[in-house]
Amino acid sequence: MSAVLKDALKCHLCSKFFHEPVTLECSHSFCHHCIDGYWSTKVPDTDYTCPTCSRGYPHKPRLTLNMELAAQVKPYTGAAVSTPMQMCEACSVHPASKMCATCDMNYCDKDLQVHKKRNHVIVDLGMCVQELQCREHSEFYKFFCQEDETMVCTICKLMGYHEHHSVITLDQAYENVMKSLHEDTSKRADLIKRVTELEKKYYTRKSELKDLIHQRVQKLDQDREEIIKLVTKITDTKKEELNKQFEEKDSALKKIIFNLNNKKTTLQKDKESMETELRTKEPIIFLLKCKELQQRLKITINGATAEADEADITECCPIDEEDSCTLEGIKCSIWRQLSGQTPTVDENSVHEQLLLSKDLRKVTLTEVSQPYPNQQGRFDSLYHALGAEQLNKERHYWEVDVSQADHCCVGVAAISISRKQKDGACSLGRKSDSWCLEKSNGNLSAWHDGCERPLNVAAIPHRLGLFLDFQKGKLIFCRTDTMMFLHTFQGNFKKQLYPAIELMGSDGSVSFCQM
Repeated sequence: MSAVLKDALKCHLCSKFFHEPVTLECSHSFCHHCIDGYWSTKVPDTDYTCPTCSRGYPHKPRLTLNMELAAQVKPYTGAAVSTPMQMCEACSVHPASKMCATCDMNYCDKDLQVHKKRNHVIVDLGMCVQELQCREHSEFYKFFCQEDETMVCTICKLMGYHEHHSVITLDQAYENVMKSLHEDTSKRADLIKRVTELEKKYYTRKSELKDLIHQRVQKLDQDREEIIKLVTKITDTKKEELNKQFEEKDSALKKIIFNLNNKKTTLQKDKESMETELRTKEPIIFLLKCKELQQRLKITINGATAEADEADITECCPIDEEDSCTLEGIKCSIWRQLSGQTPTVDENSVHEQLLLSKDLRKVTLTEVSQPYPNQQGRFDSLYHALGAEQLNKERHYWEVDVSQADHCCVGVAAISISRKQKDGACSLGRKSDSWCLEKSNGNLSAWHDGCERPLNVAAIPHRLGLFLDFQKGKLIFCRTDTMMFLHTFQGNFKKQLYPAIELMGSDGSVSFCQM
């Protein structure tokens, strides 16, 4: 550091590096004990002056340690930066504890009591008095303007800017602010409590959600394993069925081949005999044997041709056009295992001419009315019955036996389906609130909203499988013997759905199958 800068860190009175430096309002700095000793020799009733610029101060300036300057001097003196103890300016014996801003003097606790009784402004040591005074009138703040929310002096209140404002004492303002802060603190305490409770709920909910997700992931893994086992089992079963079919048809073909080989051997012998006869040169001998040979060849050829006919081979070993070893068939098998259920008939919906079995799964059309109680939800015009279980889950699969009915409908219906003749009741599938497959005169057809779609099937199955995916709006009908799809309805299911049955004609029965 240059000599000029070092000189700037030295006291003008002792010419040494500052020790506990203090700075006057004129910006000149001195050691605390140097300036204090300098002023102790002044002539009474004269101003306190700056030794450097001679600026006068009517009252003894407050000497506060210049922390920044002390820090700069520390590397040269090695002295710790500390605030010098300020003594009571009344007794000069005890350390000062507070400052009387009204008198601008530091006092110990004993000498401070007189100033408290006089209601002087008491503040902490080292506090700037100007902060407690009105900038305009240099008077201590005595009041608080509620409109501007600021402290004001007596002059401001009586004749200044705040003359006509709502003004209260500082004690009143203090009490009001403290009360408001206490209320805010109480509110914040309540909010902190609520936030803490919500935080606990959050972590509790997070833990529950984590456990739930973990359980569902485990369930998905288990379901995946079950589905893999199920698909493997189904495909293995289908393979065994196909191998069995092949063995049966192969055995039949082997019998045909065996017979054809025998005929082929016979034909070969006859051919050789004929070639031998053709080598005969004598006409009389040839003609004698020719008639017998021609008769025998005619019988052999006719017999071999009939048994070797390709149509006979096709009839003996027909190839099924419908194959259950398709993706659709496997899907139906999986649905049967995972979503299979056994519906029961709703006793309060069944028509009075439908006899309901004790297990509530079979309805039979009779000529005699049953003594059912009169219910608002009972069908009274057509031979309908609804299932008791609502189809409200994601997926459902059930089967219906239609082998004992020549004319019937099976499917699903919304709860809003018309049940009374006066309400325009009609067969299943004739309106938008029902979907069905109709069996009639050896034919099958799909019905919905009055639209019929005939189905091309070689033979009507005894049992029909129904798969409902409520979320995706899909209703699938399939055969239960081959698990082949018969028809698929695609829609948007919004209302509650139930299994539905309808019998037509004069007799017959339909039943929900035990799964």
